[in-house]
Amino acid sequence: FSEDTPMESAWRDARIARIYEGTNEINRMLSVGMLIKKAMKGHVDLLGPASKVQEELMGIPSFDTPDYSELFSEEKELIGKLKKAFLMVAGGAVQKYGPD
Repeated sequence: FSEDTPMESAWRDARIARIYEGTNEINRMLSVGMLIKKAMKGHVDLLGPASKVQEELMGIPSFDTPDYSELFSEEKELIGKLKKAFLMVAGGAVQKYGPD
């Protein structure tokens, strides 16, 4: 389209957004599969950190009050917890379903 009316640009933008979203979804699926395959070949240590998270979950939790006075400290802690959740889920999936 070379015309630039609001309706035509909205239609064009909607089509492009669908293409980008499909590409992002494909990349998400490929990234996880490649990571698990590399972990099973021993190129990436995924099961070691996953078992550490499992041991941490089975241990006695800390009841200390966190200090969030540092800039972005709460966000950093949240990212760390999300990494642990990913490791726990990925480790469980690899143990249950194997590399394929």
